[in-house]
Amino acid sequence: MLVVPRQHFDNILQLDASHVPLVQHMREKVTEVALAQGGVVKSAAELQIGFTRPPWNTVLHVHMHCISRPFKKETSPIRAAFMVYPSLFATVDVFLGELRQRVV
Repeated sequence: MLVVPRQHFDNILQLDASHVPLVQHMREKVTEVALAQGGVVKSAAELQIGFTRPPWNTVLHVHMHCISRPFKKETSPIRAAFMVYPSLFATVDVFLGELRQRVV
């Protein structure tokens, strides 16, 4: 599942500390929708939520990924790698920590 903000940003490097509420809202909404899917995801702990880091992002619009664990067998190794390597994928909590330190 993806969450896309209405305001356009090419990638997460264009966000700063003033965007913390936006990212928090995006996380709240994606978690709410994922948990409402009817039994697929039973808790927020099963979700991997975050952003692909530049230059690895292929879509030039900020979007938050939400993937439930465990990954299915058919999940490609490349896609799974994006979810576990911090140089490729920033979990929302890690990214919020980085964002709070950025100058407005």
